[in-house]
Amino acid sequence: MSALAYKISTILFHSGVKHQDLIRLQKLGLCMSPNSIIKFQKEIGENSEAKIYHWKKEIEKNALAKLLLDEVKKKQIGICDENDMMVDSVIDFSEETIMSYNHYKPHLFQFCASLLDSGAKDNLTDDDLYAALFKLTSEKLPHYRLVGDNIDFVIHARIQSEMHTNKDIHWTREYTVVNKVNEPFMSTMTPQKPPKEIQLINLLPVKPVQERLIQKWAVLTSRVICKYMLKFQHLKDVVIYHIAHNYSKEMASKSATCCLGLQFHNPNVASEMAQFLISNHEKYVPCYGETNGVILTVPLHGDQLFEERARNTQWTYQDGNNLSDKLQGLRTEFADWHAKLNLYMVEFDKFVSNASASDIGTSRANMNRTGKYNAAKGGERHYNEYKEFHQREIEAHICASFMEMSGMNNLSDVPREDRRKWFLELCVQYVNKFLINFEVEPFLQASTDTFPCRIEGCTKMYAHHSMRVKHEVTSHGRVFEKFELSERDSLGFYHCRFYCGLVFSTTSIRNRHESSKHPESQLSQQQGSQQSDTENQTPDEDYLFNYHNSKLSFGLILMEFNDAIKEGDGERLHDLYKFALVLFKAHGKVKYSYAILMYLVQIESFLSEADAHNLKWNRFYNNHGRVGGNIPLDLRMEQLNKIVKTMWRSLGANLNEKSATRLANTIEPMEQILNTIDRECEITDSAGFRSKGKPETAIEIISKDLLKINAFKYEAGRKGHPSYPNISSNLLKGLDYRDLHTWIKGHIKTWESVYELNT
Repeated sequence: MSALAYKISTILFHSGVKHQDLIRLQKLGLCMSPNSIIKFQKEIGENSEAKIYHWKKEIEKNALAKLLLDEVKKKQIGICDENDMMVDSVIDFSEETIMSYNHYKPHLFQFCASLLDSGAKDNLTDDDLYAALFKLTSEKLPHYRLVGDNIDFVIHARIQSEMHTNKDIHWTREYTVVNKVNEPFMSTMTPQKPPKEIQLINLLPVKPVQERLIQKWAVLTSRVICKYMLKFQHLKDVVIYHIAHNYSKEMASKSATCCLGLQFHNPNVASEMAQFLISNHEKYVPCYGETNGVILTVPLHGDQLFEERARNTQWTYQDGNNLSDKLQGLRTEFADWHAKLNLYMVEFDKFVSNASASDIGTSRANMNRTGKYNAAKGGERHYNEYKEFHQREIEAHICASFMEMSGMNNLSDVPREDRRKWFLELCVQYVNKFLINFEVEPFLQASTDTFPCRIEGCTKMYAHHSMRVKHEVTSHGRVFEKFELSERDSLGFYHCRFYCGLVFSTTSIRNRHESSKHPESQLSQQQGSQQSDTENQTPDEDYLFNYHNSKLSFGLILMEFNDAIKEGDGERLHDLYKFALVLFKAHGKVKYSYAILMYLVQIESFLSEADAHNLKWNRFYNNHGRVGGNIPLDLRMEQLNKIVKTMWRSLGANLNEKSATRLANTIEPMEQILNTIDRECEITDSAGFRSKGKPETAIEIISKDLLKINAFKYEAGRKGHPSYPNISSNLLKGLDYRDLHTWIKGHIKTWESVYELNT
């Protein structure tokens, strides 16, 4: 059979060709027969997991060699006192001597001997031993992480009966990817700091975090302005298209991966998830031979639901006798693409309503005006379509708001470096004007143990904010926050609605106070029902400006999220997750706010310095080895699942565990064959990101509409869009800072007891 027939057959099966069509093409002499294709698939998928076993063996060999050399050091050199005179010690590394050592194995002895060989085998010193240990410690090992996901598939029966019905399959697929960032000399001691020493400001988007992101947002907006605004296109040569970081070179390299076999466990069932974890621990976690001691913790990466079920199952094994019994060779972590998808869903729920389709300037109206109707179904159902529309809409908001702020007719051309500095400063000024300010100061106040009197010269301290306010009102006659039309103060306490200045922790306490202290009026009952209608309707607000300003702010966060992932910048992503924590909490995304809080606390405290660094940076996949070519690991998992499902569909009702495994094992070699075909045929457009088409038309339509309604020209007292009459410009509106403080503290305390069992 010719090589061409093999290549054609690979393309056909990759595309999910049906069995009958294969027979037709084989009769025409264009491809292999179905039986030959099956035989070929078995051959190329036979050693699908060989790479991960090789990586695991390399890690185990390194660790066991260090144990053997450490044993030599302990028995032949011993522990020197600081007052001892430093002299060279002679090392006896003959096989007759080393055979009696606990960690001796023939292959380890040969490996260590090659490291110790300094040209004088009979005259080895402790310097040679320390040099060998340093080589082992600094060796660049193929540390890896597992990426898993459930794969759901329905087999429809052509003729249904009581015995022959549709099959609903829930299996598990995995692949492994080698970490690009490894710092071998970082500390492996856990925890980094006791949980009680965690500073809550390190988990939140405080001022320094905002200032770092403002610089990045300025770069993002400069790209948009230069791309679409004619007056600024002469500055394209000074725009920064790739924001560099400490590991830019590593992240621009092609990722090394290994697709693993199917596991026929349903991860939605706790008992089967346990079997899945046990299987992974036995096969893929590097261990110390017969002792089953864990050499290296292997991260298990997956979407939030997969990670949650794996973590909860793992926690049920805390009564094990050792780390292997506790399944502590695996460390679960949530993935970024599904987190980003949930941010898009929050944004969609907040700014898109079918009732606003006739309100010029709203997202729903923009979808109709630009012909992007599929985006109206949202990111959950049409992710790519909604993401593309959202990108165009935010770019249009940037252009419209920048034109509102800046007089472009006064621009002048200056030398390149001066132009870059001036342009970035102008973009920083723009971002500072329109970017939402995440006010976390109320949280920091709510998280303090004591509340000092705010009157200058008064030294009184109180355990509760409400008692402090009572002292300030009764002793000093000062009210810092008056009851206007907002029911709560900045710390979430409830105002007395009769303007006495006192505040209360709950509505029930407030109502009892009003009934006993203000019995002359019946407004206490009436005002409660009217509160929801009047709250936040301040005469000085511009609600149309609020809608578009908050839309722009949310859009900049998502633009930064996308760019940080493309560049593989774990530090930027870490800052963004501090924003995502409070955003998810404010908008009721309980599970993701929980997962992000655990991620932040692990990096801050629970994990070692080395593991925290690993968790922060090794979250990306680069298929083509390009700068700015990274995607999240779970998105790569979704792509692989799509390919597998396409091939499974070609089998129809004949799909079973055996055939499903055979096809799943061919993914990686099949991609290599297809890449070879692409190179031979000089096909280059398959690499890269999804085509954007011609976005200029959509940008022009949306920006014209925004300028027409003066969306970014603040007019006090202006009404908002009819579908969003009272929208706030604060994306964290309604977030109870007292509840947030209690929630964070409570979870840290719970997790502390869990992690203590593992140390």
